[in-house]
Amino acid sequence: MFLKSNLGTGRFNKGNSNDQDWGTPYVNTKSGESNGRFTYYTADAGYDFLRGANYKVGGFIGWTYYEQELRLDRVCTDR
Repeated sequence: MFLKSNLGTGRFNKGNSNDQDWGTPYVNTKSGESNGRFTYYTADAGYDFLRGANYKVGGFIGWTYYEQELRLDRVCTDR
């Protein structure tokens, strides 16, 4: 039997967003980014049901959760 897991978290609250609209007229909106979130969880469990001197055969089941959130500190509008 084996168990494996990962836990992650993150933060990305510095940077810029560059929104280019290629219609007529061309608009390039630059905004600073604030806040942020990056989260993930992973868990696996399995069992080797056949074992030999040079091999193992088994199965496992896994679960993953992923989340990412970003909010801009300014609202972009076309003028």
